[in-house]
Amino acid sequence: MQHPVGEKWDPDHISSPPIYYQPEAEHSAASQLGSSGLEDNYSEENGSVLHHHSRFTRIAHWLRRSCHPSSSDSPTTPNFREGDPNYYQTYSVSTYPIPGNGSEPPYLPEGAAGGAAARAAAAAQNERLGPTRFVLSVKEYKGDRDRESGVDMDMKDHVGVTAHGYSTSLPMVRADPVEYLPSELVEHLFTFVDHHTLLRSELVSRTWRKAVTSHHTWKKVFLNEQPRALISTPVPNINPMAGGRGLGKRIPNQDWKRMFQVRENLRRRWENGHGCPSYLEGHTDSVYVVQFDDYKAITGSRDRTIRVWDIHTLRCIRVIYPQDTDASTDSECVQPHGEDPCSSSDGHKASVLCLQYDDKILVTGSSDSTCIVWSINENYKRLHCLKYHTAGVLDVCFDEVHIVTCSKDTSLCIWDRATGEFIRQLCGHSGPVNAVQVRGSSVASCSGDGLVKLWSLDSGNCVREFIGHTRGLACVQFSEDSKLIISGGNDESIRVWEANTGNCIYTLHGHTSLVRSLHLNCETGTLVTGSYDKSIKVYDIINGRLLLDFPGWHSSWILSAKADYRRIVSASQDGRVMIQDFGAGLEGVEMLES
Repeated sequence: MQHPVGEKWDPDHISSPPIYYQPEAEHSAASQLGSSGLEDNYSEENGSVLHHHSRFTRIAHWLRRSCHPSSSDSPTTPNFREGDPNYYQTYSVSTYPIPGNGSEPPYLPEGAAGGAAARAAAAAQNERLGPTRFVLSVKEYKGDRDRESGVDMDMKDHVGVTAHGYSTSLPMVRADPVEYLPSELVEHLFTFVDHHTLLRSELVSRTWRKAVTSHHTWKKVFLNEQPRALISTPVPNINPMAGGRGLGKRIPNQDWKRMFQVRENLRRRWENGHGCPSYLEGHTDSVYVVQFDDYKAITGSRDRTIRVWDIHTLRCIRVIYPQDTDASTDSECVQPHGEDPCSSSDGHKASVLCLQYDDKILVTGSSDSTCIVWSINENYKRLHCLKYHTAGVLDVCFDEVHIVTCSKDTSLCIWDRATGEFIRQLCGHSGPVNAVQVRGSSVASCSGDGLVKLWSLDSGNCVREFIGHTRGLACVQFSEDSKLIISGGNDESIRVWEANTGNCIYTLHGHTSLVRSLHLNCETGTLVTGSYDKSIKVYDIINGRLLLDFPGWHSSWILSAKADYRRIVSASQDGRVMIQDFGAGLEGVEMLES
């Protein structure tokens, strides 16, 4: 046994009896009190520790001896003989809690009241697990090695460890990740932030500016911040009801940052209602329907003609006349500006009430009870004439497979798009079916009987009825994700329905006459409405808030109104088509055209 180091017990200095240090208590005492706030200067010599602070020594000895109390219940009288290295005073202490050591449980004296002993033991245990504790090195670790997880890391050398566990002797690595990481990775990381962060990041350094202004980075931000209030992913524009999407052309080295700036300027114009009005003039009677994109607009009128317009120059570039009209002699063929558009004479025999087109075909419906399918790519060549209805065709829509028409004869008809063959008729409304919309295998219709119906294309059955309007309905919209149905009519209200349940989410009021037209833009979450009260209104479809109000838009009833990212285009009983262009004169707005 090695010679212990001890000293006299001074009752005035500490209230514990003298207990002398034993070498085997080194690890236990030091680990229990290593973070107690007492100074514990030491040096290792042959496995023993020389403690230079008498207070620390006495407490450490006391703790060690307390773990092995004698059988006596009361302290024995000290019998100290100075200089005797083999004398160890046995002293029983049973009133103090002792923290656990390794596999040994903590010692809790009997008679401890109120849990104080347990709390004291826990506090002492926590104290010894401070930042200055030592961890076994790799050489000392005797268990199974796990090199990949880092268990074998040597953390024994804690030179300069502070109270917070940080080393003051190790150098801190200060490196710009934008300079050291691959440029592709940096550009990808920047795509996860918004445009405000990108703009601020450009000011950090030249290196950051070069990475942030990458076309790849701004392309992702441009597409990610494209507002899509009702759809989480882009829906292919198979059946565009109106306008473009404002996503621009996919060309090499496209300046996506500039496109983003243009779109933000355009958005502010929308919010402030700052548009530039212009008119398409050429029809001689009421214009019932209009649809447009980034380059053209197509209208149908009570004058029995279909007109195609250049939306930039506002010129009529084609007229499709009724079959019994001689375009070379009819006074209606004269252009307002003295220009002679291309024309053909194989159109409808009566008013053109409805139309829809995509990049391949144009389908028109008329009060002559027929629908005509035209090939846009073949210079508006007539492809099919759809005949089954017994009264005027009031609305038409289509997708990649089917064409759906509705009529004043209270029915809907389903046709094959490719061949023009009749498939089936849907009956169930008790009044004229004024509007129809198709999404996938579902069709929504509204009628003068005041009902909205949801149909299955596969079975031909009515799946659900939406009851709530008090008068006849004139228009309906079906969201691209098939979750919402919106209807408007003669009760001057607009109702938003859940397609899956038939519940009315909310009702919009504001128009003072029949709501004749609805257009839902799912990408911007806006609803454009037109009414016989001659006004156009724009609503936020999410919360029903009125965003814009244009009273007195036309001099007569508004029969059709549609909108895209840039324009609102409406048709009226006064024979004119009005274009409210929020991008007029905005530099770079052509970059958003598809």
